[in-house]
Amino acid sequence: LRAFLTAVADRDGPIKVSLTGPVTLGVALHAAGLDVDLAFAVAGATVRRRARALVDHVLRRVPQAQLVVFVDEPAMAGLTDPAFPIGASEGVDLVSRTLAELKRDAVTGLHCCAPADYRLLLGAGPKILSVPVDGGIELHGGLVGDHLDRGGWVAWGAVPTGGPVGPTVERLWRRLLAVWSDLSADGCDPMLLRTNAIIT
Repeated sequence: LRAFLTAVADRDGPIKVSLTGPVTLGVALHAAGLDVDLAFAVAGATVRRRARALVDHVLRRVPQAQLVVFVDEPAMAGLTDPAFPIGASEGVDLVSRTLAELKRDAVTGLHCCAPADYRLLLGAGPKILSVPVDGGIELHGGLVGDHLDRGGWVAWGAVPTGGPVGPTVERLWRRLLAVWSDLSADGCDPMLLRTNAIIT
């Protein structure tokens, strides 16, 4: 983090940092042996304190930049699983409280790298939703459309990180355009899909 902030010290545009979310940390603490209630209580409080410290540190070092903070929550993909250690509403509340801590000083993002219940992800209240292109979000045009209409953004995970990418971007671009086409057919504003998009 220090090396990154030194490299962007003169930047006056957006910069992005991220931190592990409370649901994912809670799952890890519970797997390590903590009682479920204690694990998620500790995770929620710890991540909120970490979020505040991260924002304060970045803004001290690069005060002129527009700060974007992503909460990484791969574990949210399992929130609707009956065996998940906490309920879906409890998980959304944990993430929502973290995002609220960040909203005062940063643009908030929520990243889940697996197919998930997008209603729950958006219910946490991020400004930017970061999802994989192949995660099935094209089946949720109403949710995506409402998010975009409220001024939200989508960070489209169009470039795979788990295998070969290929020599050109054509295949990846076609796959993203197909998702946008499906969402447009389901009522999303095609212009907002493009203007409120970040390609990751």
